[in-house]
Amino acid sequence: MKDWEAAVSRLQSTGLRISMGRSAEQKGQQSGFDVHALLLELPELKQEVAEADRRVREQVRLELLGQHDGHAGEVAADPSPSS
Repeated sequence: MKDWEAAVSRLQSTGLRISMGRSAEQKGQQSGFDVHALLLELPELKQEVAEADRRVREQVRLELLGQHDGHAGEVAADPSPSS
């Protein structure tokens, strides 16, 4: 969950800076933010959140199946069933 929370936090922070920058620019003020550069970062940040979300969902799925010990770490995408 920590990876997901960090990814969401980065996305929220970037969104907030974009909003503040646009607001300042609409008032004819300098924002101090490179809004264009921040907008270019958004797709990558969204992808990070989506990937972290998939990892959390897969870990929970495996935990419910009894195939994961609940500790953080890389989770195999589609593990073969245990015999």
